[in-house]
Amino acid sequence: MVRQNFVGTVIKAMETGGVKVRVERHRLHPRVHKLVPFHKNFICVNPETKQAQLGDVVRITSIKPLNPVTYFSVTDVIKQGTRIRDPVTGELKAYLPDGFIKDYSKFAPARVKKARK
Repeated sequence: MVRQNFVGTVIKAMETGGVKVRVERHRLHPRVHKLVPFHKNFICVNPETKQAQLGDVVRITSIKPLNPVTYFSVTDVIKQGTRIRDPVTGELKAYLPDGFIKDYSKFAPARVKKARK
């Protein structure tokens, strides 16, 4: 059996040792006849070294399913993402390759909707 290999970006590092990797591919649009990007997220096992962190470009390989959603493992880190430490607060922030800052402290808290009578 041939093992599947994908290259993607780590978009979330979980406390349990897993990572969520976004794999982007391109598909030909049937009417417009142009390549259109689409993506799929995979939850992967990060080895004991926990080498993959937020923003890294990694290679993932298929493994036997560990649970219903985890059937890929991080094989190696191709390129490390940019990590910047805030000089005021000392927080570590990761910049994803598309320029998005993964920091939720800047967003306002979610509003609670009032129930209708």
